[in-house]
Amino acid sequence: HQAMEEADTAFSRANIAQLDREFPRPDVREPSIEFLRTLGCPDHYLSLVKQLDTPWKIQDYINQHFKYDHSNATRGFVAILETKGNPAHCFEGAIFAYTLLWLSNWQPTIVLLQAGDNKYGEDHNIVVYRYKNRLGAVAMSAWDTLKGKPPAYPSLRDLVLGGYYFPFTSELDPYKGVWDLIGYSDPIDLIQKFGLQWMFRKGENA
Repeated sequence: HQAMEEADTAFSRANIAQLDREFPRPDVREPSIEFLRTLGCPDHYLSLVKQLDTPWKIQDYINQHFKYDHSNATRGFVAILETKGNPAHCFEGAIFAYTLLWLSNWQPTIVLLQAGDNKYGEDHNIVVYRYKNRLGAVAMSAWDTLKGKPPAYPSLRDLVLGGYYFPFTSELDPYKGVWDLIGYSDPIDLIQKFGLQWMFRKGENA
């Protein structure tokens, strides 16, 4: 708590201005049933969409219901839920979380964490959101240490380095304990880049 208070004291206006540009403050609101149907959300998922309206509820749902999957599928919200066992790798989990956060106007973005080129290096996808003047993340992973992080970080760099740098290593020899995070992407706004048509698309390659 003391460290966070000191960080708050040192949090400059310039940092807040940058957060305002890259991660706008959420004006959280509930999506209407009419809007969800317009996007193609099946009626039997309407209540779930409305229920999962915060990052922590979404992360908890992912932790409890999703099973990590190593396939090359690109399932979206519907396909994950309609596949036995709710299989999902990190990108599919990010799509799921992004969909729900966007619908409640959390203004999420996806950020890619880039691994090095050793044999077991794997990239990772996280969904970044802002709560007050801090950033947090929702994520799906086979490892608990690479899942979501609480909104405790004053910048994207702090979130990546403070939340993911040290866990970002292989559990397998000869790379066990070798930290292989070498970079991260700019925040990606999926709706801005790709529109809305993909959001409730069905199928393994949604």
